[in-house]
Amino acid sequence: MLARSGRWDLAGGVFLLDTKGHRDGAGGSEAIGIGAARYRLTPELSLTIRNKVAHLEGNDPGPVTHPTTDHWYDVRRDTASIQLAYSREETRVTVTPYLNAGVHRLYDGFHSNDYVGGVIAEGETGLTSSLRLLGGLALEGVGGHVTNLITGETPNVRSTWSCSAYGQATWQPFSQLTVVAGGREIASSTYGWIPLYKAGARWDFLPNTYVRGGVTRNFRQPTIRELYLPYPTANPDLKPAPARPPSWRS
Repeated sequence: MLARSGRWDLAGGVFLLDTKGHRDGAGGSEAIGIGAARYRLTPELSLTIRNKVAHLEGNDPGPVTHPTTDHWYDVRRDTASIQLAYSREETRVTVTPYLNAGVHRLYDGFHSNDYVGGVIAEGETGLTSSLRLLGGLALEGVGGHVTNLITGETPNVRSTWSCSAYGQATWQPFSQLTVVAGGREIASSTYGWIPLYKAGARWDFLPNTYVRGGVTRNFRQPTIRELYLPYPTANPDLKPAPARPPSWRS
């Protein structure tokens, strides 16, 4: 559903799925609802609210030789954000608080509540017709609670937060060549200082034919599920990835 009335833009959707699966113990269902509303305060300034709720139920049937018809899971998640955006000519500035929270229940009694929340402030502008600059600041927190409803065991979940600053430059000296370079510095309460970078280029040397290459160093910290939920295996000592040299890609 899409609608527009005066200064309002509205969007909404519902997705429903139900399956018995390809064999006993493989069934499941999904129910997802999405809603968004944007209000144009002025021609340059707008406020947008988005929300997505999801309920997933399913089973892990295991191998055919040793089926597990009672290995079920039940997941409920809610993702919400508010964005204030200013856009005029070659300049765009956004501020976006967000929150992703969920409840996970497993057949063996494990129950978890987790969240990822923060705020991102980002700006982009065109200095010239061939050069664009982007920069931003981000703050994020991750935490939750895990318990075994059968035994009463409650693992100690270590919450973490991080803040980062990043920038990127996109240069197009002529229409066939685009060059991008950027960097991000992360300060993590758990993993310390983490420098990241990327650089790449694309050359359209013939119509509908191009070559591109780049180098990058990325970072992903373990999730609550990977650290604490035995599904399939908990690993509280899991380290972030990757802590290895960057790779060239083309």
